[in-house]
Amino acid sequence: MDDYLHVEREPRDLVLPGGKDVTHWVTERFTLTYVPEWRATSLQWEQMLNSDPSETASAAGVPLALLQERAVTAEMLNSALRAKLIGRVDEEFEQRELGDSSIAALARLLEGRQYETALQMAQRFHEAQPQATHFAMAYAFCLIPINVARARSSLENFQPSEGSIGATIREINLASCALIDRNLDKAAEHVASIVTESDSAAWLWDPVSLVLGEPLVRYWPIEEWAEQFTVAESMITPRTAEVPSSGS
Repeated sequence: MDDYLHVEREPRDLVLPGGKDVTHWVTERFTLTYVPEWRATSLQWEQMLNSDPSETASAAGVPLALLQERAVTAEMLNSALRAKLIGRVDEEFEQRELGDSSIAALARLLEGRQYETALQMAQRFHEAQPQATHFAMAYAFCLIPINVARARSSLENFQPSEGSIGATIREINLASCALIDRNLDKAAEHVASIVTESDSAAWLWDPVSLVLGEPLVRYWPIEEWAEQFTVAESMITPRTAEVPSSGS
């Protein structure tokens, strides 16, 4: 009976409100430079967007402003569709799993400050593959500016290999949570635990932006993030006011 009730779900089956094809379309818009690499269904959605932008964005469940950041001309679409119908583009693109491109799509949404949309997408990726650590980490990352307590709880449950890039990113994200809570001691404790190669880089929340209450995400070297953390730390470190002496 347990086997009968258990259903395996994959990210492509459970993502944006518009469904699987919309998810592939949005992901490919963010991650694939060349339009001919897109799926045929993605090209069809793009045609709909060109024809009726507002209605298409509403049906897809994606903010129109975000979709309008990339323009795809009718000529580009027609050329890509001809390739699909006549020459057939490499089937590798049709069989591609969401994987890394999904993470890139989430980052692109966060860059555009579409926090709720990114969180929704990350949650569905995580629900579809709860055993996938990268989707769980992405979900926790998207939670940070929206629900810091839940983000922290999720991050604390991860146990990546000591000294790994995953461990470093976990500590950075926990430090980000502590900054939002204005807990400098805890933030510094997490930063002190960071061990990484000098050239490592990742999508991370800008510490200064978190202190200012205007969260921004950037892809940058971890060393640069650490330097920015020091700036953020100084912004909320209590400053001792000079007290005039009684004789003055």
